[in-house]
Amino acid sequence: MTSTLWAYAAMDGDGNAISGEVRASSEGDAVSRVRDLGYRPVRLHEPSASLLSKDFQFDRFAAKIKPAELAGSIRQLAAMLRAGVPMMRGLNVIVEQSGDTLERAWAAVRTDIESGDALSAALARHPRIFDTILVSLVRAGEASGTLDEALTQAATALERRAALRRKVRSALAYPIAVLTLVGVVILAMSLFVIPVFESVYDDLGGELPLPTVVVLAVSGFIRSNILVLAGAVFLARVSLRKWKATPSGELAVARFVLRIPVVGDLVRRTALARASRSLAVLAASGVPLLEALDIAGQVSGNAVLRAVFTDATEAIRNGRTLSSELAQHAVIPPLFAQVIAVGEESGDLTEMLALVGDVYEAEVDTAAESFSSVAEPLLIAFLGVVVGGIVLSLYLPMFRLVDLVQ
Repeated sequence: MTSTLWAYAAMDGDGNAISGEVRASSEGDAVSRVRDLGYRPVRLHEPSASLLSKDFQFDRFAAKIKPAELAGSIRQLAAMLRAGVPMMRGLNVIVEQSGDTLERAWAAVRTDIESGDALSAALARHPRIFDTILVSLVRAGEASGTLDEALTQAATALERRAALRRKVRSALAYPIAVLTLVGVVILAMSLFVIPVFESVYDDLGGELPLPTVVVLAVSGFIRSNILVLAGAVFLARVSLRKWKATPSGELAVARFVLRIPVVGDLVRRTALARASRSLAVLAASGVPLLEALDIAGQVSGNAVLRAVFTDATEAIRNGRTLSSELAQHAVIPPLFAQVIAVGEESGDLTEMLALVGDVYEAEVDTAAESFSSVAEPLLIAFLGVVVGGIVLSLYLPMFRLVDLVQ
């Protein structure tokens, strides 16, 4: 018999108002399911559009959920489960205390659990919000009976990844801001400042210095083709985004980024820190190594490293060791492979992976600070050279004003 999603209003054992949805084949079946949850039904009706079809287009807005907020709600659920609070009551508390998008996310999870899904299956329905590490840890915790510990580990892993992301973004924010400022200044001067000088020099006549001629020509080209240039930039950005969405494009872009001096090293260290920490957490929770490698490759955020871990998975299936396969790839530093080899030989692979994670997280800190200290003066100098060069080129003819007047 086909089941339908029923919305209910009910009272729990303490007299608190509860609302949610259950999937049932009839109204009587829905009443029974609500009672099975430990609630006293007050009202039932078939919603015109289910939460999962209407409420849960929220995946598009997953970026609005702050990692700290999500990690906090996961840690709170873990604490309540550890204290013996029933899952549904814990989820009710989380839903009531969460922000808008996160509230709807947890409400969807609650609905799925009420319909008979396990927590891991309910989380897996929304991968853009609840990532594969969380789902795998929860699944392992459900199997071992240590769900509260699994949720705590997941929250810690999410907080660590968020901290790494903040450090890298902080290091890259200043260069991006300066380069953007240079572009805005050049555009503004080309559209509003340089034409004034150009009209003055046209009235005066005479031969202009080469730097001034070049600046005036570039400004004229930008003004004459501003719409074409804007369209070209837009099309290039859209094309690059679509190409990057393909496996070959993503891999090519990742390889290019890794070759950029200083930036590539920072990106590589960050990817290794994420991957090694994820492997350590997953392995410690009892997730099979092959599954952990696949997840760690995704979490690394780098297509090159993900391809390396995919190759390592195949190598392990064929009887080779993880360390021997990783050692063959240039993107993997010798230290990374050697420490894993020690872990494989000693049987403490999880501990060694955690050690590697600590090492590379510390290296990301150092690399980010070094990048910022080197990039800041260089970019200030670059800004001064570009803007100063344009201004100097515009005023250069003033030194020959007598020669220009005819």
